[in-house]
Amino acid sequence: IASVSEWTLNQKGLKNGTSMASPNACGGVALIVSGLLQQNIKYSPARVKRAIESTARSIENLDRFTQGNGLLQVSTAFEHIVRESIDSNPELWYLDLPFQVRAG
Repeated sequence: IASVSEWTLNQKGLKNGTSMASPNACGGVALIVSGLLQQNIKYSPARVKRAIESTARSIENLDRFTQGNGLLQVSTAFEHIVRESIDSNPELWYLDLPFQVRAG
């Protein structure tokens, strides 16, 4: 549960569920990718996903279906990608298929 920004029409509201999970996850991924770019570390979308899933922290008293992989751990996921970098694990080539996104 998180508070809603003051610029919205309902300034005292609270949101939960996918309304808050999606922006939180996107922000976490953006931080990870930004750090990788800043340190010039090669990565792939599959490696970022694997790191996030592998390092998520389980929440006590919630079943696996309710929480998915758990709570996103940005620092730990970043460190996981650095430790398991493409250059140090060439045998995992299949996780590093090239991709390109175009809009317009």
